[in-house]
Amino acid sequence: MWPRVQEVATARRPFGLMTFAQAWNCESFANFIRSGIPHSKQATSGKEAIALFALAIVTVLLLAACEG
Repeated sequence: MWPRVQEVATARRPFGLMTFAQAWNCESFANFIRSGIPHSKQATSGKEAIALFALAIVTVLLLAACEG
């Protein structure tokens, strides 16, 4: 576990809420330290929710454009 902690310290990855690109959140950091795999179920769920919301907005706008 200690080598992973040192790797994180030297990598200096940015921390963010949704973990886009190379950013980590606290859950992905903890999972990396524990298992070696940086993964965040919370961030994945959040990104999926944003994608669904965006899809709904696009659908509403397309329907409104077709009716107009």
